[in-house]
Amino acid sequence: MVRYSNKQRDLTDRKSKYTTPEEVMQAFQTEKENRIAREIFEYVNCLPNADYYISNGIMFKRAGRKFKFLSISTVGNKLLFHVPIQRRDEIYHTYKDTVSIDIPTDPRDKNQIDIQLVDIHSLESVRELIQIAHNERE
Repeated sequence: MVRYSNKQRDLTDRKSKYTTPEEVMQAFQTEKENRIAREIFEYVNCLPNADYYISNGIMFKRAGRKFKFLSISTVGNKLLFHVPIQRRDEIYHTYKDTVSIDIPTDPRDKNQIDIQLVDIHSLESVRELIQIAHNERE
């Protein structure tokens, strides 16, 4: 069982059916999705100034920053990278041959890059993307 820190912020969506990271992890149906989500959660939760809150997944935000930089979402079982808008296409083209990346078509998601959890082979394959989102997101 994963040990969770007290870094959860009191921003949890009151309408969410999840209240803890463990409940979110249990929502992933395959063993692979569950394993990858846990590895990513453990890694990101240890990054400097990274806090999280629960909504339709686990949303990570840096303390003192306005927006979230990463989401482990139960909607579609995806990892959502929230990157600076002006760098999204550049980041997509840099990593598209390394991991199967999707760019949402919804104009509200113009800062977002999505990867299905099932398409992530290991934490290592997305660690650099996580670092970019963590360091550069407003």
